[in-house]
Amino acid sequence: MDTYPIDVNTMLVAVYYNRGKLNWFRVHIDVTLSDLKEQLDQINGRINHKDIRRMNNFQGWYNDRQRPSYQL
Repeated sequence: MDTYPIDVNTMLVAVYYNRGKLNWFRVHIDVTLSDLKEQLDQINGRINHKDIRRMNNFQGWYNDRQRPSYQL
């Protein structure tokens, strides 16, 4: 079985593009808003490089009880 290290200062997020396919990423949570925007722009460039539209929604999971959702 493979094990993968996970940084404790990250959060698993689900990114949706134009109501399309769900994409999972880990983003750092101990950063400023400008750093978070930079991370999301990098994600946008990696999976949506041909489309200039931006992501419209992402959800983060801290644990089973907290499930915040952010509208961009």
